Order: sequence, then structure tokens, then C-alpha cells
Amino acid sequence: MHQTFVHNPAYPLPQELLPHRPPMMLISGIVNADESQLCAYAKIGEEHHLFLNEKKEASNALLLELMAQCVGCWAGLRERTLTGGKPRIGFLLGTRSFSCRARPLLEGETVQLKSRCLYLGDNVLPSQFECHALIGEEEAARATLTVYQPKDLSVFSK
Repeated sequence: MHQTFVHNPAYPLPQELLPHRPPMMLISGIVNADESQLCAYAKIGEEHHLFLNEKKEASNALLLELMAQCVGCWAGLRERTLTGGKPRIGFLLGTRSFSCRARPLLEGETVQLKSRCLYLGDNVLPSQFECHALIGEEEAARATLTVYQPKDLSVFSK
């Protein structure tokens, strides 16, 4: 069964939730979210040109960045909801239990992304998220991501 994804207008656009800009703005839209999870999607296409080879295929490594941006959308939505604040930079510190399918991503495919907060470090400690990437009904990848979002980037960078 082929699913069609469109951005849910109940949520801000991904570019309003992430500090990313092209060519690294890779999420196409938000499907739904709540206090602990977010579902987004990315339609593999021209905006992913940095990752596509001459055959219009992308390495599965792109799935890690897509999952991280899904987490970032959740964090940006949370920040916006709680404080009205703008998106802040976050860092992917590590990945546990990463598994993915063998074939590359193809231009034209849509990747559904799901992230669920397992532990919220809230500016002091890293947070952990369980993430999944699906293409159709097939799980393309899964991982537990450890991320950190400093409250004040200028203090963090010293």
C-alpha cells in the first residue's frame, strides 16, 4: 500500500522548527506530534542533492541525519510551544543500536520518520530518542540517538 504524506497545517513548517537551511534542510513536512513524539517525512529529491550519487541514489547514512532532524523538529516544536522561542542548535552525540536495510535510498521515495523521547536531559544532560525510518510498510532503519541541546551555545562553545 502506497502512503501519501502532506505537511499537517496544524504544525509549523520544518524550516520554522530547525535552525537548518538548504542544502541541509532535509525534512519535507510534519505529520503529527505530541508531548513525547513526532512523525515527519522526507521526500527524497533535489533538496537531497548533496547525498545523491549519479544514479540518483543516497546512502543509508542519510537515514541517520533524517532521524536526527526529526528529533530536532520535536525539540523545536517543544521550544516554540513552551517559550515561543526560535529553534536552537543541537548536537548528535551518538547512536546506539543502529540497524538499516541494505539497499540505497532512491530519488522519489518518501521516508516516514518517527522519533520518541525516551529521556529528556533538558539543557543539562543529553537526551535520548528512539527513532524509526520507514519506506512504505518496510522499516528502513532504527536507532537510539543521544542528542544534546545547550541552553547557551556561546557558553558551550568556550
